Formats: sequence, structure tokens, C-alpha cells
Amino acid sequence: MANKNKLDKKEKLLEIANKLVLKRQFKKAIEYYKEIINIDPNDIRLKVKLGDLLLRLNKIKEAIEQYFQAADFYVKDDYYLKAISLYKKILNIEPKNVEAHHKLAELYIKQGFTGDARIQYQRLLKIAPNDKKALAALNSLDSSDVETLPTEEIMLYPDEEEDEIPFPKSEEIEEIGDLFNELERQIDEQVAEDDAETRYNLGIGYREMGLWEKAIKQFKIAKKDKNFEFDSMVMIGSCYQDLGIPRKAIKHFKEALKKEGIEREKLLNLYYQLALAYEKAGKIKDALEAFKKVRDLQIGFRDTEEKIAKLSSNLIS
Repeated sequence: MANKNKLDKKEKLLEIANKLVLKRQFKKAIEYYKEIINIDPNDIRLKVKLGDLLLRLNKIKEAIEQYFQAADFYVKDDYYLKAISLYKKILNIEPKNVEAHHKLAELYIKQGFTGDARIQYQRLLKIAPNDKKALAALNSLDSSDVETLPTEEIMLYPDEEEDEIPFPKSEEIEEIGDLFNELERQIDEQVAEDDAETRYNLGIGYREMGLWEKAIKQFKIAKKDKNFEFDSMVMIGSCYQDLGIPRKAIKHFKEALKKEGIEREKLLNLYYQLALAYEKAGKIKDALEAFKKVRDLQIGFRDTEEKIAKLSSNLIS
């Protein structure tokens, strides 16, 4: 009964808070969000939303504190990509935040993205040249070779024609639409179209907020820069995966696979995402092939063995 009362109170307060956001009464909305977080401190999304509102009022320090708390929760729950997007968001706001640089680089290493980790530490050392932890980590990364695979070893799939599918719009997104439309307008005015890095990080931020259409728009702009082309392709596919449109996700993942010299770790993660998309699309044979490719690259990666066993059984039956 106590839990039910808490949930009821949370829903009522959320309704009031969202109405205040619509009326652009952000200070009052922030107080309600703080009260809601006290009721349900494990709802990470609330911390992100609170951070967004604090940022809207230019309360940078408080906003970043919320983003750090949310990112740390994501790391504990193994939602590494969500944590990465928040650390990037922090750095987009405060580029010289040493803690965010460290945490982002460490997550890249944990995910196997050693090339990205190296770049992140190099950026950090431009800010803090004597950072011992960064120097040691970079030295360790430089002493190890990053393995890549040639294009001909990459499994390609035939193109498929797809119909345009509209983006779903949740009530929650519509309620705060005015806020983000205004933010997007300001971004377009202040950020150059050829600023691929900022555009890419904006895409990460939009995806984290569930604004997939806006995220895809930013990734498509960033994709024009060769340095961000591969990662943007993958993120576009991931957005469609989030939206439950696996056919479009497959299309963009396959496009990314055509790039030359993909780092082994990135290739591993890409094949895994492609396999999940095929599975969700009901393409069992293709999913099984992709999961086997993951196994070829790294035995015991995530739940690959279980997936292979399950899909093989489905094909037999």
C-alpha cells in the first residue's frame, strides 16, 4: 500500500511538473522534480530531466552534478552507452571538466573502444598536461596495438528497400516539445554545420533524452565529416533500434560495415547490434550468421552463446 501511495504521488507531481514546463515556469518545475526524485531516487531519467531544466536556467554547476549522478547510476547498471552520452554532454557544456574526461575515457576502455579512449586522454592532456593518471593510461594504450580487419573479411548483406516509417511521439516528449524546439533553434544559430564533433555530441544528447528524430538529424550532419562518418552511421542505426524499427537499423549498420579498417572492438559491437536488429526483425538465419561472426571475433561476448543456441533451435524447429 505504501508503494502504491508513493507511485500515485509521483504521478501527480510529474503531471504538475510537466505542466509547469509547458508554461515555461522552470524554477517551479525544478522544485517539483527535486521532490519527485526524493520519492523515487532510482529513476535515473528524472535526474537527467532535472539537469536539463537547471541548464535551461544557466545553473551549470547544478546541472552537471545531476548528469554525473545519472551517469554513475548508468555505469553501475552496465548501461555504458547511456553513461557515455551523459559524459559527452557534460563535456559539451564544460569542455575542461577533467573528471568527465577521465570517466569517458575509462568507459571507452571498458567497452573496448581503445582508439576513442586514446583520443580522449590526448584531449585531457591538452587541458591538464601533468595529469599522471591520464599519462599512465595513454602510455598503456600506446604500448598495445589496435587490431583491425580488412574490408573483405567483413560480412556484407544485400540492400533492402524500406518504406518510410513515421517516428512515434510519446506524450512525454510532446509535453516538453516547446523547450527542445527552442533549444534546437538556438543550436542551429550558434553551431556551424561543419562542426561535426559538436553535432555528433548533440546527437548523443538528443538520443539520451528520447528525441530520436532530432538525434538522427544531428548524426546525419556529423556523418558528412569522415572522422565521424562511421560512428554516426552506427548511432543512426541505434536510434532506429531504439524506435523499434529494426529494418532501418539494419540498413545503417550494414552501411557502417562497408567502411574500411574498422577497429576490432568497434566491429565486434557493430556485429552484435546488427545481430540484435536481425533478431528483432524476425530474420533468424541472418541473426544467427551475425551472432556467429561475433563469436568468431570474441568467444563469450555478452550473451552471444545463448543467442546462437536459441536461434539454432528455432531454425531446426
